[in-house]
Amino acid sequence: YDSRTVGKKDKVSFVVTHIDEERNVAVGIITRIIKQNI
Repeated sequence: YDSRTVGKKDKVSFVVTHIDEERNVAVGIITRIIKQNI
């Protein structure tokens, strides 16, 4: 949805769509960038 790319230390809104219990990680999509670390 957003043309900007997400970088390290950016604050984002993240929606978890699936939790992989084998690898113990949350899988999901970034819905929007709240604050960019420039």
